[in-house]
Amino acid sequence: MYVPADYERKQLWRKKFPAIVSALLSVFQLILTVIIVGCEVGGDFINFPQMNAFVGYWTSPIFMCAWISLAGASMHLYLFS
Repeated sequence: MYVPADYERKQLWRKKFPAIVSALLSVFQLILTVIIVGCEVGGDFINFPQMNAFVGYWTSPIFMCAWISLAGASMHLYLFS
């Protein structure tokens, strides 16, 4: 049974999933994070008494960590490919 070397496996992975795809996904996550926080801030000014437990503020740090780590991973793929 042929087991490809580590270098060949990495090259195969980069061909199937290029760095530009993950970079675009991280930019999309950044935009969605800004929209979530913007909607939450806008909702605070419009009808503060009827807010729904400030879910946007709770989820924005998780989304922020997700797009930062995906951007870092895509830059690693781009720089070291």
